[in-house]
Amino acid sequence: MPDTVLAFEEPSYSLKLAYGQKGKVFKFKTIKTTHKAKEKNTDLEFEKQPENDKYFSKNEYSFRGNYSLEYVPEPLLTKLRISNDGELEVLGNIDEGYYSFDVVAVDYGPNSITILKARSKIYMFIDNIAACNSDTSKFIRAFSKHYITEETKLITAVPGTESSGQCIFSITHQFPFGVGADFFTIDKKSGAVHVKNPIDRETYSFEDMEEPSVYLRLKIHCPPMDTVPATQPLHLSDVDNIVYDPTTTLVQLVIVDTNDNVPVFSDKHIIVGYPVLDVANTIIPKHLLQVKATDKDAGKHGKIQYSLRGDDANDFIINSETGIIYCMSLVDDSTANKTFEVVAKDNDGKSDGSESTMTITVKYLTFSDVVRVSVQFSSTEDPAAIESQLSEISGVRVMSLTNDVVNTFTDGQWRAERLLTVYGVNNTDGSVVSASELEKNLEHNAKVLGIMKLYNTNSDGETSTVMSLVYTAMFFLMLSMVAVGLLYFGYVKNGRYLSCISSPSTTPLKDDIENMSQSNWITTFNRTNLTSNRVRFPGNINSETVPCRSKITDNATVIVENSLYEAIPPKGTAVLAVNNNSSIVKLDSKVSFEDDLIKLEKMDEAFSPTDDLSFNY
Repeated sequence: MPDTVLAFEEPSYSLKLAYGQKGKVFKFKTIKTTHKAKEKNTDLEFEKQPENDKYFSKNEYSFRGNYSLEYVPEPLLTKLRISNDGELEVLGNIDEGYYSFDVVAVDYGPNSITILKARSKIYMFIDNIAACNSDTSKFIRAFSKHYITEETKLITAVPGTESSGQCIFSITHQFPFGVGADFFTIDKKSGAVHVKNPIDRETYSFEDMEEPSVYLRLKIHCPPMDTVPATQPLHLSDVDNIVYDPTTTLVQLVIVDTNDNVPVFSDKHIIVGYPVLDVANTIIPKHLLQVKATDKDAGKHGKIQYSLRGDDANDFIINSETGIIYCMSLVDDSTANKTFEVVAKDNDGKSDGSESTMTITVKYLTFSDVVRVSVQFSSTEDPAAIESQLSEISGVRVMSLTNDVVNTFTDGQWRAERLLTVYGVNNTDGSVVSASELEKNLEHNAKVLGIMKLYNTNSDGETSTVMSLVYTAMFFLMLSMVAVGLLYFGYVKNGRYLSCISSPSTTPLKDDIENMSQSNWITTFNRTNLTSNRVRFPGNINSETVPCRSKITDNATVIVENSLYEAIPPKGTAVLAVNNNSSIVKLDSKVSFEDDLIKLEKMDEAFSPTDDLSFNY
């Protein structure tokens, strides 16, 4: 099926007209074309057909429709007209400037039913260049960029432009504009721009600019005007839309920074606190404080490096980039004070940089000087903002040693809180405010959720350690007493310890005659109960008769000399006999064995030292 299209010769048009030009200024032309696909060449073999077998034949038709203008700016509504044959006509004077609008063509298709429509963009620029008699009276560039150093004057910021004597130059617009912005003057004949008053880059006008600059719009007037219009304010939004106009140019003058400012601290002297040894071990402070100096200069001139100096500076260290100060040593004396200076030097800390100082006095804090405060958490508030709010609430300067965000479960739900360990310094005399006074000043405020005093948990720990040692010693003492009692009753009193005695003597009980208990029975072996009323029998069990070495007196107790544990006869009857003058006298004695001891009843007979005794069983 044939495809008919309507199109302008150009997708867009740029029209440059002189100010005051009227009448027909341009004629638009459209083309109506019908495209029809050709049939395949049936005489060719299939594989020899062209790659694109649908190519078109083109037939052009004359345009019989009409033209119209759309999106015409309001100032041009009564000053522009377009005829049915496409001629654009200017009906009145159009102010200098840049304008854009659309031209639309409408026609019927070949079947007289289909409506065809085409559109093109028109860019119109009105100036008075045509009134100038010389081609040299114009700006070559629509925009130019220059650099000038701040605080300088009587220099040429923008070089001049060649011009005929029939034209003059002026500054029509400027940014910044207003009081204190009268920086430049222009040579009306050459267009050269000179610095009249020094420019301070750090003034309010340039604060929010990424690249502090002055913008000027220069204009050439041909023929010369009797009165040059006053300079008007330039809006920065116009900088982003620059259209070439031979009679105007936009100039950007970038202000180059110099190191004409020194770093500035908000305070010249501050008093801060830091915990003594036991307090520091309890709360673990992050750092002493963070200092910050500001410098209005830009770039390297405004980059600050920090350092410390003074007699006590060696006890502290500072991060040269961030200004955070850390303690290098702790003290136990809460009455001690330390003082040092913080030095801020710009130009990245180089020797030619400017510097300023701040004095810091450190007072040491005890548990009676600090409190732990929980406040409502907000992601938009930093620790410095919280300290400022607490200072306003309490009436003293509040500073924090620790700052953490914690989660608490309250009223059946979780919430985030900011937990700080803080202290206060009196704004009048710089003294440290007691924890009780600080707590009193902070309580009953909606911002503060809770306040808790801190105590010396280390001393309680030491007391607990001592008591634990005492209790341990008492326990082991009681255990030792029990062990000694068991040893006495289990081994000593009943004689069991004898099995543990190792002696090279052939008569192990030889030296125990003084240690036998005075008793009718041999029931114990007690070395502390000495007596001589006993007789020892120096033979072995079942031994032959041996001479008696001592007189056996009445009521004496006879014992066997050898080790009782090695010579225990089985329970039964034993015979004790005396060989007196070749006459053996059998002694009736009752023998019993109990607890591994031999027990003999006492004997009434008396023996001489020469008597031989034998003990058989």
